[in-house]
Amino acid sequence: MTTYIAFLRSGPDGACTVSFPDLPGCTVCGANAVLATALAGDELVRYLSVLLSLGEAAPPPTPEAALAQDPFRGDAALLAFDVDLEMLGIAHPLHFHTL
Repeated sequence: MTTYIAFLRSGPDGACTVSFPDLPGCTVCGANAVLATALAGDELVRYLSVLLSLGEAAPPPTPEAALAQDPFRGDAALLAFDVDLEMLGIAHPLHFHTL
């Protein structure tokens, strides 16, 4: 399993954004945290699947401790998404949880 950490940001209207600092452009928005988190999981799998299908390697994830101190994080909550890179394209190999 490979664990990618995401930043979950909430807006004043309750809408949320989830972004993966290790994966440029892998960002989703949702009407609430539950929807944004579910969409982020789907987008993460899609993003990594495309990379691997193009013959690119999945970027190594930055350790949670480093991202927890990242100034770009601000007040964002951290989410961990565990992905089995060997199973991409075969199953939905994803589990996620808040930190």
